[in-house]
Amino acid sequence: MLSDVSQTQSECQALKETALHSVHVDSIAKLVQFGGWDMPVQYSDGIIAEVAAVRAIRQV
Repeated sequence: MLSDVSQTQSECQALKETALHSVHVDSIAKLVQFGGWDMPVQYSDGIIAEVAAVRAIRQV
């Protein structure tokens, strides 16, 4: 079947990765495609842990 073989142009192109990509992968981040990049959107600890970490660092 042709539909099984055919791919869109975006599927054929490799996603770009940031310099910190391996850090995100090691941190078990959920990665999504965004504008041709493989970008982290959420980490395994969840958003509450991220907010708490930022507040602790910034002493808010």
